[in-house]
Amino acid sequence: MAERYAFATASSWQAPPRQTADVGTNEPQTARKEYEGEIEMRDSDHEKVMRHLKLDFSIQLDSLKRENEEL
Repeated sequence: MAERYAFATASSWQAPPRQTADVGTNEPQTARKEYEGEIEMRDSDHEKVMRHLKLDFSIQLDSLKRENEEL
């Protein structure tokens, strides 16, 4: 029986050690970087939308002020 298990070394049945960069996470570093890039893109898109909304609001406000002055 001992001959049957002689080929199984400790390194062959143990899980490989985790890399220090991925400790405590379920996803690799590359996926995290892609996710951070996606968040940055969403933030910049949000800023663009907010600038357009502010511009539209100021245009509407100016036109309402002009109408009020005319009346």
